[in-house]
Amino acid sequence: MRLIFKTSIYFLIASIIVFTLGSIIFYFLVIKEINMEIDQLLEFNKGKIIEHVQKENKLPDFNNIYDIKVIVSPTSNNKIEILKDTLLFNELKNKYISYRDLSFSCKIGKQFVKIQLLKSFFEIEDLIKGILTFILLLILFLLLALFVLNIFISQITFKPFYIMLQKLQIFDITKNKPLDIGNPKTFEFIQLKNELLAMTDKARMDYILQKEFIEHSSHEIQTPIAIVKAKCEMLLQSKTLSTLELISVANIIEAVNRLSKLNSALLLITKIENKQFIENNEISVVDCLNEQILEFSDLISIKRITLTKQFTQQKLITINPVLADILFSNLISNAIKHNSENGIINILLNENYLKIQNSGKLFKGNPNDIFNRFFKDKSNPNSLGLGLTIVKKITIMYNMNIVYSQSNNLNEFHLFFS
Repeated sequence: MRLIFKTSIYFLIASIIVFTLGSIIFYFLVIKEINMEIDQLLEFNKGKIIEHVQKENKLPDFNNIYDIKVIVSPTSNNKIEILKDTLLFNELKNKYISYRDLSFSCKIGKQFVKIQLLKSFFEIEDLIKGILTFILLLILFLLLALFVLNIFISQITFKPFYIMLQKLQIFDITKNKPLDIGNPKTFEFIQLKNELLAMTDKARMDYILQKEFIEHSSHEIQTPIAIVKAKCEMLLQSKTLSTLELISVANIIEAVNRLSKLNSALLLITKIENKQFIENNEISVVDCLNEQILEFSDLISIKRITLTKQFTQQKLITINPVLADILFSNLISNAIKHNSENGIINILLNENYLKIQNSGKLFKGNPNDIFNRFFKDKSNPNSLGLGLTIVKKITIMYNMNIVYSQSNNLNEFHLFFS
């Protein structure tokens, strides 16, 4: 949910609660005010009646009292003073109606009478219903207007935030350019801008330092490796070494070769993770596969592997040419290395994916582990355990997906292009 819409929803909920509570309070205040007005009206008419009785010693003409019902009855109680709500049956409406009842006693001659002044709530209830309906409609209109207005104001207020977010999304640490996020005027957004600039500048500097360190260290490591390898090869040509010593020197050369390959592979993985392969071209998958198959043809012949190809589509992908060669080279190489003598390799290419099947020992662990760094098949201890890791890194970089599975006693690798 977008920030503006989410805050508007919270504002709308808060407004509904406030308006609801306000309407309830307003309703009771109106009822209280109306009751006070009715009570004052009844008290006023009571005073007029008592004043008239004291002057004329008789009851006045109650027809002159507008909209008030009067009931007179004899009583022996000379101290009646009651103000209450009551219900009386209205024959015209054919239902009980609420009344405000003011009862008091009055002496006429030698006789006491009880006079009830009754004011109907019926018309007032209709008025209250009308007022409440109007208020409800007004509240709904205000809520809608405030909701729209809040979204509009929030869009203006949060515009610098969304600009910074958009700039941050397209920020590329490899281009070595500072983050450009405009000049916000709001204090909080100015603070956010300063923090983002500090963070991205530090990230750019760390990236540059890491890149330089990796390149320098890789170069420095390769130099002594080359020296050791050269010295060992010179020792192999020596006629003074025994057979056991020659075997030891050969083992050293093999270890040095593994160290050199390991250093190159780790450097390659780091470069991929740092997105140092920037230039991309449109590459033909068919051409890449054919080149790699031709390159590994001798190894395929030595292991007497039967290779079948089925290219149903001239698939084109946008990728760095170097990484494309590494990607397909590692996939073909993996299918050959982990294959058995007189085995098979099936390659299927269509618009959506590349599938490579190979015979050989089936992997029995978690399929995802096969792409982990330094994960090795026990049947091939000489493997560095980085080939499929490099494949995985390249596919992630270009939004592709590589999946390992098994079918018909064959190992399968599905490379989904998108």
